[in-house]
Amino acid sequence: MRRLMFLCLLLIMPLFAHALEEGEKVPSLVLDQINSNGVRAAHSITARDARARTGYKVLEFFSTTSPASQRNLPVISELANEFKDQVTFRLISVDRDSQKVRNYISQNRSLVHYDVALDYNRKAVGIFNIRYVPILFVLDENDRIVIKINGVISSGDKNQLRQLFNNE
Repeated sequence: MRRLMFLCLLLIMPLFAHALEEGEKVPSLVLDQINSNGVRAAHSITARDARARTGYKVLEFFSTTSPASQRNLPVISELANEFKDQVTFRLISVDRDSQKVRNYISQNRSLVHYDVALDYNRKAVGIFNIRYVPILFVLDENDRIVIKINGVISSGDKNQLRQLFNNE
């Protein structure tokens, strides 16, 4: 009976876990990353790209099998091209198979021209309390969440992001 209660508690506890929201600081986190050339290395997901003039960082959690994630990819790519000298863009894959992610990057090379972090052991998913993908976070120079977008990025969301990045 105790074991059953313990198992039920383990299943229910994540439902009450705190999801990071706008205004909250994101803790430092190092994940393996694959850059646009396929090179893999450990890197902080909140590190600013050396060429970015502002401290804004866009982190989008995605899955290679999620239709909504696939719909967001051209939008993220467009914004990354438009603001490549101002904002750091990074995809964070929740897929457990790194080869699957590499294949996805290769197949979408024209759209993925920035780093992709691999969260195959679910460290970031746990910290951000990710329930579904895609979910996008924009962090400021102090790693505080300034925008959080759940699901497919709408035209209104895209305008909000452009306005934020243009005002910098």
